[in-house]
Amino acid sequence: MRQPHERDRRRRDHALALMMAATGLACNAPSATPSSERAATGSRLPPVTLSLAQVSDAGVRAVDTPAPEGSVFGDLHSDPHGALVLSWVEPAERGGAVRFASRSDDGAWSEVRTAVTDAAMPVMWADPPRVFTFADDAVIVTWPRARDERGYGLWFAISRDMGRTFDAPQELPAETRGAEYGFPSFAREGDRVRVAWLDGRATAEGGATQLRAASVGRDGSVADRRLIDRRVCDCCSTDAVAGREGPVVVYRGRGAGEVRDVLVAGLGPAARPVHDDRWTVAGCPVNGPAIAGDGGAQAIAWFTGVESPGAVLTAFVDDGVIRPPIRVDAGAPLGRVDVLRFGEHAVVTWLESVPDAGEAVVLLRAVGAEGAQAEAHRMAAVSAGVGSGSPRLGAQGDELFVAYTSDRVRLAALRP
Repeated sequence: MRQPHERDRRRRDHALALMMAATGLACNAPSATPSSERAATGSRLPPVTLSLAQVSDAGVRAVDTPAPEGSVFGDLHSDPHGALVLSWVEPAERGGAVRFASRSDDGAWSEVRTAVTDAAMPVMWADPPRVFTFADDAVIVTWPRARDERGYGLWFAISRDMGRTFDAPQELPAETRGAEYGFPSFAREGDRVRVAWLDGRATAEGGATQLRAASVGRDGSVADRRLIDRRVCDCCSTDAVAGREGPVVVYRGRGAGEVRDVLVAGLGPAARPVHDDRWTVAGCPVNGPAIAGDGGAQAIAWFTGVESPGAVLTAFVDDGVIRPPIRVDAGAPLGRVDVLRFGEHAVVTWLESVPDAGEAVVLLRAVGAEGAQAEAHRMAAVSAGVGSGSPRLGAQGDELFVAYTSDRVRLAALRP
């Protein structure tokens, strides 16, 4: 990673520390209640420490993007050169197109590039197409592709010239008898990209959805295919990050008795629960976790519905040690989380329901590893329905960005 990125990271961490100190909220967010106290109180979650009346939109600004009217399901990530990459879907009468553009640190957007156009692409809020960059100028795009029969497969294509041209599409899973394959996530792995996905091959014989992963090269080669978990939640998104010992994946498991807690795993079969939520639900909640960080330091955010109306939790992970989670929501969360980590701080976004309004707001909050929290910021107002998709976080320079869907894919920015 280039030195300017490290400098930006230190600046953001310092800015977040100042923002949190200025709010005087060092004791505002207790960590998860110890198990002995939970047993006494009957609660498995920390208390709510935020109300919508406390939420501020100060400092939030709208950022123009090249995404057109009608675009949906924006995604953000940073490329290796520090550019902010925004991708989106443009639905058509049949299928749709995946397009993206890069924002340089001076605020200028690149030309819009088309990654794929496919009439067989189902446009789904929970499992949209995704764009991700390799450690150089190569780009991978993944998308769902409907079959003639029930279900859809997971396809990908590679560009080696920053999206100007793409190779012929390929199907990523080696076995495609199952109904559905999708919900991919990415982590850079040297000059390759590790892709993890939910794999439905075992469902063809009455089995469960699995979590699998493979290494994809900039030449389109697929290698080192692995089974990570034999039984996972069917339609909660996954997320991945480059860890010290290799890629780390977070996902929602499916344990005995339909316990749907969030798990974290490397490339082997030794998954660990992020926290003992013990959320039992008969069907998939369609609400996946998020992870961010690098090396031995990550932050994980997730929604749990173990107690109505649920909670958004964040846990710091340092050298493999998962700290107790911190609650960040305002008491009526819808979930759909994302997270970034900067040093001893993390930034979390999620959707919060506005009571009796049928609407939701995209909230952003900084939290410290020891439990301190800054004021929450209202980044945008959106529909509470699935059409608003999941907000996505990004960072560039000393600003934080949130991509969200309203009448089009929009971008909001906040300078801590």
